[in-house]
Amino acid sequence: MRIANFQLVALTALMTVIWTSNTSAVDTTRRGLDVDQGGNVNVSSNTSNSAGTRTWYVDVQDNFNRAGSLIGSETDTWQVGFIPPRDKDPDSDDGRIAHGPLQGTLADEFGRWTGDGDYLVEYGQVRLNGAGGVAVQPWRVLPGMGVGYLAEATATVAEGESVIIGFAGDPASASDNLLDGEYGQLVLGVERVDADSVSWQVKWDTDNGFSVTGGVEDNVGSGELRLQLAWDELNNTFDAWLDDTPLSGIQSMGLSGISTHAIAFQLTGGVSSISNFTTAIPEPSTCLLMLMGIIGLTSYRGRRQNA
Repeated sequence: MRIANFQLVALTALMTVIWTSNTSAVDTTRRGLDVDQGGNVNVSSNTSNSAGTRTWYVDVQDNFNRAGSLIGSETDTWQVGFIPPRDKDPDSDDGRIAHGPLQGTLADEFGRWTGDGDYLVEYGQVRLNGAGGVAVQPWRVLPGMGVGYLAEATATVAEGESVIIGFAGDPASASDNLLDGEYGQLVLGVERVDADSVSWQVKWDTDNGFSVTGGVEDNVGSGELRLQLAWDELNNTFDAWLDDTPLSGIQSMGLSGISTHAIAFQLTGGVSSISNFTTAIPEPSTCLLMLMGIIGLTSYRGRRQNA
């Protein structure tokens, strides 16, 4: 009993030192940027939220408050820069991406819509105005950069049409359909069946090809819907929601996870629309949760030994 208690005290002290040393910098910043930018907080304490009821900090947000072609335009609400648009900085001699605000080519690429498809922005909405395709923003998630990522959209889905959001792969694999092929690395698609029902599908990359899950949700109404897709890189899982309804639960993605080079959306018809597109990172709590978990496990072990 004394040994178990001593181990608990020593482990608690060690983890406290580790956690304290990280919370002043690592736990409150990403790429040297404060996660709380003063207004980019997507608080979820009073509603359901993909990957739990955590607080998320917006990195990119577009409310489409402009007019004209989407492709080539920039997001109009938030462009923070937690996630860089590419692996290396083309303006740097050593290719490294410095901490802090993005500069030069990186700043020009970040937050700018590219891809294909004739998407028109007007009256706070974006619609497909001709040929279909995928609208993307370069958003390169480097290994070990963080532990969680969220893609969210507010959309109106017309009967017989689909709205698809998610994380896209290497531009070399680009296609005009996120649900077909390896370009869509982790995507959520919602199709309107009738005025009250929608079908949904999540596709994700695994070691052995692609996996798919899906279903039908009834009594969702014909108004705007909130689509959410969260990816936990640390545990290699994802979570999808439609409004306040969890669609998938927490699901394993396979051993290798996904390789994200962009965030993306796709509309399959000219009536559906998107009025908001957001990406975010979660509140910093990894070290604290680790500390609590180890303490709990050690305490439980002590109780078992003395039972």
